[in-house]
Amino acid sequence: MDTEVLNILKRIEERLDNIEKIIETNQKSVRKMDEHIDFIDNVYDKIKNPFCKILSYCDDSTIQIEKKLLT
Repeated sequence: MDTEVLNILKRIEERLDNIEKIIETNQKSVRKMDEHIDFIDNVYDKIKNPFCKILSYCDDSTIQIEKKLLT
């Protein structure tokens, strides 16, 4: 009986080790994605106002729709 319990515990430990590896890998991916999102946000913040200003000079309905999406 003790051997069976030890085997079960060993399998549980191995599975936990695998889960930890998966979590560590996912954390790296999430960190990279966060950095990418921050980069895109920064670029968008820099071009949003000039782009909206350019769109404000146009009266085309398609451009007006796009302008609304930006704000």
